[in-house]
Amino acid sequence: MTLDTCADALTTGRVSAHDLLERCFARIAESGEDASRIFIELNADDAYRAADEQDRLRRQGRAPSRFAGIPFSVKDIFDVQGQKTRSGSICREHIAPAQTTAPAVQRLLSAGMIQVGRNNMTEFAYSGLGLNPHFGVPPNHWGAPGAFAPGGSSSGAASSVRMEMAIFGLGTDTGGSCRIPAAFQGLTGYKPTASSVSLVGVVPLSPSLDSVGPIAPTVRCCADIWRTLSGTPSRASGPATRSESPTLFVPDNVVMKDSDTTVARDFETALSTLSRRGWTIRAGTLPFLEEIVALNARGGYPAYESYRLYGELVKNRGRDMDPRVASRILRGETLSGDYAKALGTLRKAAIQSFDQIFRDHDAVAFPTVAITPPLLSDLESDDAYFSINALVLRNTALVNFLDGCSISIPMHEPGSAPTGFMLSTRSGDDQTLLHLAEDAEGILRSREHNDLYTIT
Repeated sequence: MTLDTCADALTTGRVSAHDLLERCFARIAESGEDASRIFIELNADDAYRAADEQDRLRRQGRAPSRFAGIPFSVKDIFDVQGQKTRSGSICREHIAPAQTTAPAVQRLLSAGMIQVGRNNMTEFAYSGLGLNPHFGVPPNHWGAPGAFAPGGSSSGAASSVRMEMAIFGLGTDTGGSCRIPAAFQGLTGYKPTASSVSLVGVVPLSPSLDSVGPIAPTVRCCADIWRTLSGTPSRASGPATRSESPTLFVPDNVVMKDSDTTVARDFETALSTLSRRGWTIRAGTLPFLEEIVALNARGGYPAYESYRLYGELVKNRGRDMDPRVASRILRGETLSGDYAKALGTLRKAAIQSFDQIFRDHDAVAFPTVAITPPLLSDLESDDAYFSINALVLRNTALVNFLDGCSISIPMHEPGSAPTGFMLSTRSGDDQTLLHLAEDAEGILRSREHNDLYTIT
């Protein structure tokens, strides 16, 4: 179900908030052990009280928004009053429940939406694969049960939506943590302009890159959630324009390197389909992408900043942490202030170059992830884990470094391995991107597979 279908059903009285919530908890109960890997904590009592209150307000004509009564899940990285914010770590089990609610979550609650529970995640949000040795690995329900990585770090958020335990999930995205699990699970994941949604009350990983975003069934769902989170007027056009014949820029360096054949095929098919519908596809080289990848290979902002946040914790409590997360944090120990300055210098120049693209193009397009979801059995050795994790994060992390906004939409055929088509624009162009992505989504969902696209 989408936000629109839920809102329409609530408005017409075909369903109540209590009914919607009951369906979510029924799915949770039916899933057995899967639910315990998707949610670290459930919020049933408070959720039912809130749902009944929203039903009462709607009967009185006082619903706070058309989305009042819609159930959502929250990544275990956001403060919610009365709940512990573990950030997927048993090292934070001792902390007191939050005294206040993060503004991002509060905006959703103030709109009348209902929190189902707290989602499992990679510890401290530091992986694109979505594993957690403490609370289990949230399932990816594509393919054989329990066989494939769910994508991360917002893994539980994506799994809760995929399994209809929530209508959408609220996550964070530092290097792809909303877009990667969306791509791996056939959903839509949105990384907005970082400054558009408050990060207060969110456990940081890399403050230079962190952002808050949704995982949901459709682009319109993500757009409506982002507008609620950011306080943007409902479906306002703002500065956005809806081009009759959009122009996409497709980098011919970095983003397709080491792609598997399924991703390459789906991406080419998607471009071909858009081209036949009047979209212009232009390819070219972006040298600054190579520079970003090279500098990020040493750890980038996440290693530098996470070490300064959690280095002492790793040294004192490392035995209680996911050793792979701990080792990634410790990479920052050897990164100097000069390295951070080099990151800043490159970032400033790269953003300027990135922004120039949009003088002649509406968006940049490339695969969300270069590969389909990896088998969990292929991640058992540390070498394989780190190598695959780096490849999974490579494309999405580019846009965080460039301070852009970016959305992943499904591009695979039904029944095939899930793959994501990523559209990105410069900082502040969220409205333009969301309009464009909604158009692309409609085309790709109805596509016929033939012909090649034309590159100009």
